[in-house]
Amino acid sequence: MTFHNDKHFNISKNFEKKLSEFHLCLKQWQHRKLIRLGKVTVIKTFPNLNIHLLSFQTIQIKSDINKSIYNFIWNGKQDKIKRK
Repeated sequence: MTFHNDKHFNISKNFEKKLSEFHLCLKQWQHRKLIRLGKVTVIKTFPNLNIHLLSFQTIQIKSDINKSIYNFIWNGKQDKIKRK
């Protein structure tokens, strides 16, 4: 983990690599025909992502990750149940 005075530098050095790996892995799993429970299990296998998400409290990153997760679970369609 890299620490710097510039917040944007910290995010780019520490988080963007993990975020790109996360998107790549979701893209690889998207081609498999999984049920919703299987997709949730795949998402739960990213413990490092949660640690990095807690360390950087930026709304943009959180919304990007949430959007990716829900697109993966619901195949890019509208949610069938409420998120809350």
